[in-house]
Amino acid sequence: MELLRKRYHYIIFALFLGIELAILSQTTFYGDDYYYMTFLRGGFSEFVSLNVSHYAEVNGRAVVHLIAELLLADRSLWIYRIVTLFAVGATVYLGAFIASGCVRDERRLPLTLCTFRVLFSLIGVGMANQTVYWVTGAANYFYPVPVMLWYYTVYKKLAMTKRLPKYAPAVAFLASAMIEQCAFASLIITAMIIYTYVSNKKNIDIILILTTLLSFAGFAILFFASGNAVRQTYYPEFYSMPLYKCIISNIAPLASLVLSKNGAAGALVVYMISCGASAAARKNILHAAVAILNFTGALSVVLFAYVLPVTAAGVIAAILTAAAVAFNIFLAFAEFLCKRGDALFFTLTAVVLQAAMLVSPIFGPRTVLCSVALLFVPTAKNVVEVFLSGAEKMKEFRRRATAAALITSGVLIFFSSTVPMLVGYARNNVIQKYNYENVARALDDRDSVVTIYYLPDGDCKYTMPYDSTYHEYWFKFAFGLPEETEMRYTDYNK
Repeated sequence: MELLRKRYHYIIFALFLGIELAILSQTTFYGDDYYYMTFLRGGFSEFVSLNVSHYAEVNGRAVVHLIAELLLADRSLWIYRIVTLFAVGATVYLGAFIASGCVRDERRLPLTLCTFRVLFSLIGVGMANQTVYWVTGAANYFYPVPVMLWYYTVYKKLAMTKRLPKYAPAVAFLASAMIEQCAFASLIITAMIIYTYVSNKKNIDIILILTTLLSFAGFAILFFASGNAVRQTYYPEFYSMPLYKCIISNIAPLASLVLSKNGAAGALVVYMISCGASAAARKNILHAAVAILNFTGALSVVLFAYVLPVTAAGVIAAILTAAAVAFNIFLAFAEFLCKRGDALFFTLTAVVLQAAMLVSPIFGPRTVLCSVALLFVPTAKNVVEVFLSGAEKMKEFRRRATAAALITSGVLIFFSSTVPMLVGYARNNVIQKYNYENVARALDDRDSVVTIYYLPDGDCKYTMPYDSTYHEYWFKFAFGLPEETEMRYTDYNK
């Protein structure tokens, strides 16, 4: 019983990963998967040639695209599922570890780990279907997140022990070379590492030099690829506008996305509630005002995202949320001056990464994921600190009642999100198996017509061949169908 009490969080963690694996076991190929599935068809020399031309003509995400291509070489998708499960576990554990101060405290870490598992379930299906549960999306938008969190723990180890680990240069390169948002956050971490060396008057060593050089090298490889300039030609109208007009034109749609249920609404609501509760616990006028602003902001986001999605409600939610986050950053800056900088980094960086999307011609739920993951860290920290500080002042009955209420809320949040996704992906996977059987039959019989059934759950999928002629073309190519093959789309029950 004593062992169970001390290790309950790992048991819950294992159950959480089990449910994630159940969802992942029902995922299949979508969208750009059809394209990247073809990279290994022509042998190693063609594989290298395609990657070089892709880097030169499309964009600089060479590392993540290489990962996607290698994962898609396994058409059973089980390597992708295991890698993604590991990435989910790493994201939750590293986020909880950072929220607990990068210390394996037997009192704090179990609570932050349980809290982070619940927070991860706030990544709704509208975001998860573009990131976690899609091979190319996972490689591009999800896998860089745990690498970035790992790099932050490297910085924390330096701050706490005055020593960089020997693996720091490799982590610095990966974190800075995978995707633009995480690369920018990682460059900030590199600057923090350099600042720590300088402020501590620590002698420059080979590990710092390599970490800095490889961080900047990864960033340069990603951002200065010739393919990035080519990609800008896809959006001539946007890039023909002056910069200020680009920003102005993006403010309303970006704010609507961030505050939507497919964006960061759930994460923002819980984040502001946690900040409000943390401020209220300080018991002074300034913190009371910040608490009220956070609670009001959270309510306004709930109304806009889940109840009344109209322009006026969106404007009010945007104003209140911006004000609440600004005050939270101000309080986090005060903590930073007291040598506690985690909240400032994770809150301010989350905001900056979304502000950067104002100069981008395209964004979606997938580009919000990184900021959502960043906000989970101060949220988990606030929840655990408020509970622990409050529990010390409560009588035994109230403490148990509060803990029971929190556990019940967490279980409801988790299962209300994960169970519908599991059911939806399972329903779609049944139909997908029929689709692949139809493709295999057409190849065997040399039929000129292939029937593809529409997936019944439109949320639990990404792009299918019937959604885009571009993806239809690559679907045929990936599965060996002649280009002239007619694709017939219909409902399964018809």
